Amino acid sequence: MTQTPEPRLHAVWQSGAVGLWCETGLRRPGSVAPAGSVTAVGRAGAPAAVVEFLERYSLTHKLGVRVPVEGRVRDARVPGIRISVGAAIDLCRLLEAGESPVGAGRPGGAGVGEGGALWAGAALRALAALSAGVGAFVRSGHIVPELSRFEGGWVAGWSLAASPVVSAWAAECLSRCHGLVTNREELDRLLDALTDQHARMALAPLVRDRRSALGTALITGADVPSGGQALAGAVAEFGRAAAARDVEVVFRIVEPRSGDDARETSDDPSTGEGADEGGGEVLWRLEVLVRTGTDSLRPYAELPDPSVVTDAVGDVVERAVRSWPPLGRAGPARGGPDLLLPTELVVELVDEGVETLRGRGVEVLLPRAWTRVRTAVRVVVSEPGTETVDSGRRLGVDQLNDVNWEMIVDDEPLDPTEVQMLLDTASDLVRLRGQWVRADSGALRRAARFLAARKGGRMTAPALAAALMSEEAEGVEVNAPPTLDWIPSSSSIVVDLPDWFRATLRPYQLEGLRWLTALSRADTGAVLADDMGLGKTMQVLALAASEVGAVGPTGEPICRVGATLVVAPLTLLSTWAREASTFAPALSVTTHHGPERDRDEGAAERLAAADLVLTSYGTAARDVDMLSEVPWRRLVADEAQTIKNPSTGVSRALMAIPAEHRIALTGTPVENRLDELRAVLEFANPGALGSASTFRARFAVPIESRRDEAAASRLRALAGPFVLRRLKSDPRVVSDLPEKQHIRVDAPLTREQATLYRAVVEDMLEQVKESEGAARKGAILSGLTALKQVCNHPAHYLGDGSALLRGGRHRSGKLAALDEVLTEILASDEKVLLFTQYRAFGDLILPMLERRAAAAVPFLHGGVTAAARTEMVRGFQSPGGPPVMLASLRAGGTGLTLTEANHVVHLDRWWNPAVENQATDRVHRIGQSRVVQVRTLVAPGTVEDRIDELLEAKRDLAELTLGPMAGPLTELDDAELGALVALTDEGVEEP
Repeated sequence: MTQTPEPRLHAVWQSGAVGLWCETGLRRPGSVAPAGSVTAVGRAGAPAAVVEFLERYSLTHKLGVRVPVEGRVRDARVPGIRISVGAAIDLCRLLEAGESPVGAGRPGGAGVGEGGALWAGAALRALAALSAGVGAFVRSGHIVPELSRFEGGWVAGWSLAASPVVSAWAAECLSRCHGLVTNREELDRLLDALTDQHARMALAPLVRDRRSALGTALITGADVPSGGQALAGAVAEFGRAAAARDVEVVFRIVEPRSGDDARETSDDPSTGEGADEGGGEVLWRLEVLVRTGTDSLRPYAELPDPSVVTDAVGDVVERAVRSWPPLGRAGPARGGPDLLLPTELVVELVDEGVETLRGRGVEVLLPRAWTRVRTAVRVVVSEPGTETVDSGRRLGVDQLNDVNWEMIVDDEPLDPTEVQMLLDTASDLVRLRGQWVRADSGALRRAARFLAARKGGRMTAPALAAALMSEEAEGVEVNAPPTLDWIPSSSSIVVDLPDWFRATLRPYQLEGLRWLTALSRADTGAVLADDMGLGKTMQVLALAASEVGAVGPTGEPICRVGATLVVAPLTLLSTWAREASTFAPALSVTTHHGPERDRDEGAAERLAAADLVLTSYGTAARDVDMLSEVPWRRLVADEAQTIKNPSTGVSRALMAIPAEHRIALTGTPVENRLDELRAVLEFANPGALGSASTFRARFAVPIESRRDEAAASRLRALAGPFVLRRLKSDPRVVSDLPEKQHIRVDAPLTREQATLYRAVVEDMLEQVKESEGAARKGAILSGLTALKQVCNHPAHYLGDGSALLRGGRHRSGKLAALDEVLTEILASDEKVLLFTQYRAFGDLILPMLERRAAAAVPFLHGGVTAAARTEMVRGFQSPGGPPVMLASLRAGGTGLTLTEANHVVHLDRWWNPAVENQATDRVHRIGQSRVVQVRTLVAPGTVEDRIDELLEAKRDLAELTLGPMAGPLTELDDAELGALVALTDEGVEEP
C-alpha cells in the first residue's frame, strides 16, 4: 500500500538562530524521513506566502534535532535552513495571517497553542505561540532594558521582566516546547532573543529621534560607548523595580491570641508573637501579605514559591522602614519577613504610621473589628414598670421626664467601671470583654464631658435638641432616636372648641390645632409653616379659644391661660382683628399700636387682662421694655421671616419678650439661606439648633455648598418635631383648593429693546472685566438690573418719560403680550392681579392699565398707607370693584386675600421663587373657588430666560437644598457671565 506524504515544517532553536526542517510524513523504520527541502510543505497546503518566504533561503545546513521515532526520542541530523530571530518572527506572523496555529499563546492564557494548520509541526506552532506571547508582553510593557559586557564593550538589549506573571507563563510554555528547546535555559535564551527583537521592532519608528547613546542602542542594537558599571547597575535596578510591578505587598496587623496564652515568647515558631525577653510585653505581628498576578492576597509563608517574590518583598519592607522610621523598632519574626511590634508601637502605627505609609504607596490593613468600633453616647429612658427604652425606638414626649445618657462602644453600652477603665488606660488599644478594641481616647474624653453635663432630670424636646447641638456635643457621636417622635401624634390629643367659635376647621387645620396643642402642653415652641392661604391665623385663634375655660374630667384646668401677644406686619393687624371678631368673638382683643396706644402706668396689667393683644413689629421693638413686664402665656410672630436676621433690633426685641409658649407663623421658613430657618426656630425654641456658628458649620455650609444629604437628614430630624408644613399640593389639602395653572408667556424684544439690550451687555461686560471683588459683584448686579428693565420697556430703563407706544405700536414686547392677556381676561368678565418688582415700572404702565380696564386701577406699593391699603383691598374684593389691580411684589406679596381675582400675571422675575409664590397665594388660597391661572411674562433668549430656568431649578429651596441665586450669579467668570446675558436670535421679534 502506497503511503501519502504529509510534509510538516518544524523549528528548532540552535546557537542564537532558528532552524527549520521539513518532515515528509512517510513512515520508515528507524528514520525521521526528512524532506530534502523545506519548501516541500507547499504540497501539504502551506500558504504561498510561506513557500515564497522559504524559497529565499537556498543554503542547506545539517541541523541537529531530537525527534520521536518509533516511540522513543532520538537525536538526528536533518537537512534544513537557519534563519535569524527577526526572520522567524516574520514567519510566525505569516502563520498567524493564515490558519493560526496559536491556540492560547497570550500571556496568562492556557499556554502554547495547539491544533491549527496541518503543515505546521508542533515545534513551529510552539515557536509561533512564544512569539505571540512575547509580543503581547512587549506591548503591555512587561520588558526591561539590559546592559552587559560583550567583547570589551557594552551592549544594550531587552528582556522580559522577571515578574511572577512572566515566570509562570514561561514555566507553562516549557512543557509544550518539545523539539524546539531541550531545557529551561535554552527556553530563556530563546525568549530573550524574541523579546529583544520584538522590542526593537516596536521602537523602530523612533530611530530618527535624537536621544542618548543608551536610548539609541536600545532601538538599533548599537554599542553603548558611555557604558559602565554604574549605568549597568542603574539599569539592573530599574529592571528589578519593573519585575516587582506584578507583585503587590501589603502589611496586616494581627492581634495577639486571646486568653492566658497571649504572652508567649517570640521563639514560638507557630505564632511569632508574645512576650519579649523581659517576660511581660505583648507583641503584635505585622504580617506580610503578597498578591502575584491575579491571585488573591495570601501570607508570604503560604506562597507556593516564596523565592520568586523575595526581592520584591524585601524592597517593600525596606521602603516601609525608610518611610516611617519608628517601624525600625520592630523586631523580626522567625522564618520570614514579618515584624513584631509592642502595643505602644502599634498605637503609633495606627495613629500616624498608616497614613504616612499609604502616602508612600505601602498599604497597611487593620483588624476588621477595629473598623467597626466607635465611641458614642445615646439616649436611654426608664419608664415605671417597663424595660429601658433605647434610642432605636420612638421617644415620646412623656418619656422625656426621665432622660438619661449612656456611653457605647461598638453599639454595646458600658458600665461606669468600664468607662473609667477606658479613660485611665495609657493606650488606645485595650482588651474589653475579651476582645481587643481601639477606642479613640479623645472621643472618650469628649463623650465623658457630655455625660457629665447631662445626667437625668426632666428634659423638654427643645432641651434635648439643644443638648445635641451643645458645645459639649461637638465631636461626639450621639445616637438619638432615628425617628424623633418627641411629640404625640395629633390623634392622641383631644381638643374641644367652645360653641362660640364660629369657624368649621378643615381636617388639616384640625390636625394643626392638635399639633399646636400638643407642643403647647409640652412647653415646646412651634413653627407653623403652612403654605400661604391655608389658614394659619385661624389655627392660632382656635388654639386660643380652646384654652379658655378648658377643664379636665374632674374639673381641673388642663391648660394654663393668659394673654397671647401677636406680633405681625402692620398691614395684617386689621386682618387679625377682623378674623378674631368674626370667628372667636368671645376673645377680648386689644390692638396695641399707634400714637394713642396704652403706655401709661399700669399698661402691662391692662394688656395682661386681654385674651389677644395685637401689635406690629415696629411697635414691639419700641415698647419692648413695657411688653416684657406682661406675663404672656404665648408669643406669636406672624410672617416670621421678618425676624430671619437675628442681629436686627426687631429680632432682638422679640427674643427679649418672655413667654411660656412661642409660635412662629411663616409660609416660607427658608427663602434664601438655612440661617433663616435657624433664626425662626431660635425664636420658637431658643438654643434648639445651637449657636449661629455651630449651625453654619454643621448644617448650612454642608447643605448649601455641598448638597450634603446626610447633613440635611440630620437637620430634618432635629427640626422636624418643631415644624409643621403643609403644601397646597398635599393630598389632604388639595381637595380644598381649586386647580392652579402655570403659564409662561414669551414676549420677544422689539428691535428698539434688542438694540438697547446689546448695548447694556457690552457696557456691562466691559465694566466687569475692569473690576474686582465687591466692585465686580456690584457691576454684575447693576448690569442684570438694567437688562431686566430693558426687557420691561425702553422707557423704564432710560427713565426719560417717553411714551409707551411709537407710531401706534408697542415699544415693548412685554406690554404687547400684556395687552393680549388683558383683552382675554376682561372679555371673560374676570379679574386679574398684576405684580412687578419695580414701582417705577408700575407708575409707567398705570395709565395704560386704566384705559384698558375703563376704571381706576389700584396700585399697591410701599408708599401706600395702611388705611389706603385696606380700602384698596375692600374695593377690589367687592363685586363691582375694578377688574385690574397692580401691586409691587414686596408690598403686595404678603398679608392679603384677593380671591375675587382668578388670574395672576408676573410682569418681571424676582430672584427668589418663594417670594413669587407668596404673591400668587394672595389669589390661590382658601376661599378661592375657581381655577387660578398664573402667567409669567418672559423675554426669550435673554437673561430673563436663563433666570427663569434657574428659578425653576430653585423651587426646592424649602426642602433645604439650595442657597440664594443672586449670590452665585455674581461669582460667574467672564465667559459664564457672557453666556448668561447674551441675546440670541429667538429673543427678537421678527421684522
